[in-house]
Amino acid sequence: MKSVRILPLLLAVCVLLAAVAVASLIQQAGGYDPEQYITLADYRHISLVNTTKDATDEEIEASLTQMLTSMATTEEVTDGAKTGDAVTVDYTGAIDGKESYDFTSNDTTVTLGEDKFLVPGLDPYLEGAKPNDVVTAELTVPEGHLMSQYVGKTVAFTVTVRKVVRTNVPELTDEFAKQAFDFDTADQFRAAFAEQFRQERAAENRATQRSDLWREVVDQTTVRTYPQKPLQKLKEELDAQIKAGAADYETDVKTYLSMVYNINDDEAYEAYREKYAQQVLKQQMVLKAICKRENLTLTDEEYAQYVKQYLEAYNDETMTEEKLAEAYGGEEALREQFLLEKATDLIEQTAEWE
Repeated sequence: MKSVRILPLLLAVCVLLAAVAVASLIQQAGGYDPEQYITLADYRHISLVNTTKDATDEEIEASLTQMLTSMATTEEVTDGAKTGDAVTVDYTGAIDGKESYDFTSNDTTVTLGEDKFLVPGLDPYLEGAKPNDVVTAELTVPEGHLMSQYVGKTVAFTVTVRKVVRTNVPELTDEFAKQAFDFDTADQFRAAFAEQFRQERAAENRATQRSDLWREVVDQTTVRTYPQKPLQKLKEELDAQIKAGAADYETDVKTYLSMVYNINDDEAYEAYREKYAQQVLKQQMVLKAICKRENLTLTDEEYAQYVKQYLEAYNDETMTEEKLAEAYGGEEALREQFLLEKATDLIEQTAEWE
């Protein structure tokens, strides 16, 4: 069966687990025994409620419609505007016989059927209108209008149609399926689309489950205290990230924190910094403790295989191993991510779903 791409393929093995703060988890926790600081959860007997849902026929049909809509073309037409057409108009509005600047404008586009003209109710007057047609309409400003001073007033509009643009969504016919997707019939394409959608959903579901499992192990792990050197290192890494972000925005750190993090004073930033470092360090310790107990390591062969799978999941010919490593903070960082995958594999083997 031919492959039809719906969305970038989300391989479960390649998912970046949502519970992981990547920028720091990937750094070596090193130099201490994590179980001196944490009481590790019983990660081999995790039980969770399964909240994932299989793909429905309605979702598949909606996704197919969305894809076809994204392939639509537009054209200027002269056969009369109809629902869905974008009509560009110039208009002048008068109140009690006097032209009103507030109700006068040029090059305004109205999509018929949406009823979003300055004053509701114009759409029916534009049905069937052609370029250069002039239509008149008397519309009353309703309650709740932004220009409250005109509520209840009747505005006499003179509207000149400049152009009518129609959006043509392709119909899924045998001919279109052959031309656009290289399938012999529309039914073949529809079946392939549905199958891949279900596969995508299954992969997303597994990725979600793996993320939930890891988060649950972390949540069930108790931290007795935090090793101070790794904690301080994470804080300094965050400081560096904040400074780099401010530089990218060409602003100072204080403005950047307010703009991006909604942090407006030193005390709030210190609280955020402490919480961030503790959350990330907890995950580091959980991963390190599991790897120690299970003697989990990463061979060069496994590393190469993970790299291959991640690159395939990106579905981007410009993505290379070097760029992938850079995105994760370096090769050592990427190796930590792959160890996380192995640890999650182990947790997944004995997980129970309710």
